[in-house]
Amino acid sequence: MTSQLFCEWLDIVNNQMRNSNRKIILIVDNCAAHPQVERSNIKLVFLPPNTTAKLQPCDAGIIQAVKLQYRKKLLRKIAFAFDEVESASSLAKKVTIFDAIMWLRHAWSLLPETTIQKCFAHCGIKAARRHGSVDEVAESEGDSQDIVTDEEILPLLDGVTLEEYANQDNALLTSCDGVNDPNWETRLIEQAKNGFDSDADEDDEEQGSENSEEDQSPEITVKEAARMVVELKRFSFKNNLKPEIVDALLNIESAIEQVKFDKHAKQSKVTKFFLPLR
Repeated sequence: MTSQLFCEWLDIVNNQMRNSNRKIILIVDNCAAHPQVERSNIKLVFLPPNTTAKLQPCDAGIIQAVKLQYRKKLLRKIAFAFDEVESASSLAKKVTIFDAIMWLRHAWSLLPETTIQKCFAHCGIKAARRHGSVDEVAESEGDSQDIVTDEEILPLLDGVTLEEYANQDNALLTSCDGVNDPNWETRLIEQAKNGFDSDADEDDEEQGSENSEEDQSPEITVKEAARMVVELKRFSFKNNLKPEIVDALLNIESAIEQVKFDKHAKQSKVTKFFLPLR
């Protein structure tokens, strides 16, 4: 997040409130990307420092639950590509910006409504319900981490817990008070497009070698099925298809990955790609 993006978003909301003849109070945390500005129909109220975990539902567990789902997809992608690469650098190239965008969207769609309710209730934000309270509904579903405790990915963590895996980047900066490069958005889009093209070139090379000897068998391999889904995701992204279609493709991709896991019960560990320090 940057102050420029925040102000642009603030202007959009302010216009909506002005058109609706409404005035609102917007509660935000103390962040370098949240400048103290004034708008005609919005009053900014800043939270005290170091209180986000107690006052903000997103920091009370919503963000962590989304990150766990996202990193689960990342880990499955890495495990899926083990047999195709020989080094960590080659493995890193298998993950693109497009993948990250799709995984994040899918992670949010998989977040249970009760998890969001539970996090809001933890911060004291509750709504009266006809059939039970928010706490009762949330507790009946169990903890939010239950949605990602898949046994097939735990061996890949090599002793690291799911919580440690999800929180490994908590110290990284997620905002700044300015951007040195004014063309950062254009560069990011170009990098994403180049990622599409490079992936397509690699797919063409692999397919050319695989088709050197024509296979008469009608059976489709897991690798071929995965490639088909990748192409369909690209098509849906470039043609702005409905979000429901993208979600369906992501579910199909997960099912294909599960087939791979079922066929190879014992996977290699991530540490095999790194040499020990001496």
